[in-house]
Amino acid sequence: MRIDYKEQAGIAMNARTQLADAVSDRQVTLGALAFADELGAILWHMKYGQDVKRAGLRRATLLLASRVRSAGKFKRSKFTGFSTSDKRNARLGADVERASADIIERFAVRIITEWVADLCPTCHGRRWIPRASTPRVAGAVPLQCPTCAGAGKPIEDEAARARAIGVELHVYRRHWSRLFAWTLAVLDQIDADTGHVVREQMRWK
Repeated sequence: MRIDYKEQAGIAMNARTQLADAVSDRQVTLGALAFADELGAILWHMKYGQDVKRAGLRRATLLLASRVRSAGKFKRSKFTGFSTSDKRNARLGADVERASADIIERFAVRIITEWVADLCPTCHGRRWIPRASTPRVAGAVPLQCPTCAGAGKPIEDEAARARAIGVELHVYRRHWSRLFAWTLAVLDQIDADTGHVVREQMRWK
């Protein structure tokens, strides 16, 4: 039987649930997670342990923002929509600089939030919903979720993303859309790497 370490870690993280004691060894599970990358461990606490504390989100934001900057994917003038002449404009002054400095962290907060809360709010990831007018009988065919069109995930909201990071919609579409896709893939890889570390650590316990 294949062990779902994400589920096991999630239960172990939440000591308030009655299931926490059912985990073979709660401290062993959490100890295995401690060997993972710091960002990966925080993301597991947030997504699978439902531990979304402000301090954890802030730390994850800083770690992810640092990775995006170091990857060379962020070019300030393009991604903010501010030109060199804008920055020289005394009317804008320090407000432009502050907006430029904070934008990558706003981006990190938005993308972490999307990655953690990745289930459709209507069907909760099940992709189908029961027919409201039909009694629950054996063999009843459910309806495809109209909110996510059967994807099980929230529909990408470009306007909400643009507002969250503080850019015009056309700037988001031109420069940020690809960065969102790239960074979500990075988080998926961090998630997979964390799972590998936990699995390997648990093999030796």
